[in-house]
Amino acid sequence: MRPSDVFANIAIARLDVAEAWYTTLIGRAPDARPQYNVMEWHDERQGCLQLLEDRDRAGSGKMTLRVADVAAERKRIVEAGIRAGKVEKAPGASHVRLVDPSGNLVVLEGSA
Repeated sequence: MRPSDVFANIAIARLDVAEAWYTTLIGRAPDARPQYNVMEWHDERQGCLQLLEDRDRAGSGKMTLRVADVAAERKRIVEAGIRAGKVEKAPGASHVRLVDPSGNLVVLEGSA
């Protein structure tokens, strides 16, 4: 199988709190609000990140976002007020772990 798109859905506790946090993380406002309890960021290449207000499932998600420069992105988001772990290095890659306001794990990953 070769999917044409990837569509990630993360459950969050409060849409308003998540919107502020993810807008800071991604660096822009959501692209769409298809329902009253949903917001989306679209990637022109092949992806969509959807946040769904669902308090029963919130906090159990995990997502990895690939970025060109993990250290630069960490610096940018920390300066914007998001708490982030240290840059961790592994063979061929580096990453930093974040936890969103609902408790979901977000990992930024890039080349080492």
